[in-house]
Amino acid sequence: MEPKKIFWLVGAVLVAAVVFLSYDLFFYSPKRDFSSRHDSLPSEFKEDKPFLIAGLLPLSGDNASMGRQIQELMKFAALEVEKAGGVAGKKMELVFYDTECSDKKAQEAMSAIRGLGALAVIGGVCEFEGTVMSSLARSAGILSFSFNSSLENLKTTGISGLSFQMMPSHLQFAQMAIDRINAGVALNQPAKVALVFSQGDDESVSGASAFENYSRDKEVVISAKIELGKNKPSDVLDALRLSGARYIYMPLKTAEASVVLAAVGDYKEKVEVIGPYVWNRSSPVKFSDNITLIWPYPEIDPPRVLLERLNEAGVPEKPIPEAVRAYDVVKKLADVFTVSGRSVPKASEKILGSSWMGTGETYSFDEFGGLKTPKWAYKSK
Repeated sequence: MEPKKIFWLVGAVLVAAVVFLSYDLFFYSPKRDFSSRHDSLPSEFKEDKPFLIAGLLPLSGDNASMGRQIQELMKFAALEVEKAGGVAGKKMELVFYDTECSDKKAQEAMSAIRGLGALAVIGGVCEFEGTVMSSLARSAGILSFSFNSSLENLKTTGISGLSFQMMPSHLQFAQMAIDRINAGVALNQPAKVALVFSQGDDESVSGASAFENYSRDKEVVISAKIELGKNKPSDVLDALRLSGARYIYMPLKTAEASVVLAAVGDYKEKVEVIGPYVWNRSSPVKFSDNITLIWPYPEIDPPRVLLERLNEAGVPEKPIPEAVRAYDVVKKLADVFTVSGRSVPKASEKILGSSWMGTGETYSFDEFGGLKTPKWAYKSK
């Protein structure tokens, strides 16, 4: 071949090579770089990392006993998951933050949790704390399971359906309380209720407002309205005597509720006391000869096998409903992430497609690959 032709042939090959490499770098490299940016998202963790679940619980303050029992059952559930082989062979780890039922503490904890790369968070024992947790978890792409948030529905399809509620809001609790009151009132006789709340507590005010608003369309008369702060706990007794109320609704923290109960202990008429933090069992309990504490929220029965295992572990008492729900959420998350991997959207889709919500009933998938349906699940109206 002539030298000139060889020169032009080599030149053509070099030009073609340069064009090909430029095309590849221009069109394909950005795609590779872009996909690598997703490595930091919660749903795309590297496979050697554990499945991290966070708990935002009141481990100090008025609600510490509740928070600690929830914490213990979450740990117990994680231990069972580990004994069963983990999540798709990987370890499930729990990390806990003490919120003291404070929305500010919850916000600080969520910032830390987001930095750790948690896939899900369980908490929200108090309403405003739960609202902060759910909102920040959604924006961070993290599943959240709240015991008590202001979300009106059990399941929300908001942003990717990431927020789930395990306990009723104040409005839902008020609805159940009024239904309970009406069920015990004689036909054609309005129920007289004394409403007691704390003026300086936004959560308590919210609970009182929800009860007052819902009672307007029902056969319920608020015959006395006592604001602690303006009034003393002893004033509740005088208000009861003047109003003739047979029911007291108290959206108060445990400590305040106890003070009010002590103040009305000498009331001579029979009265039922209802409130989110007054009593956490479905069975009524006698506080005194004439005062009965009522919890209108349906209590769930822990599965027998759970009670047996807890007894073997040295926990003889029946766990509170919130702890059972937290236990079940941890076990269900192990199931969900086993089939969805570390993808939070896929896990959310699986949960939204099921009828399950924290009941401690079953922990495995049925023959069709769906989450087994519990016998009981709270559904908001």
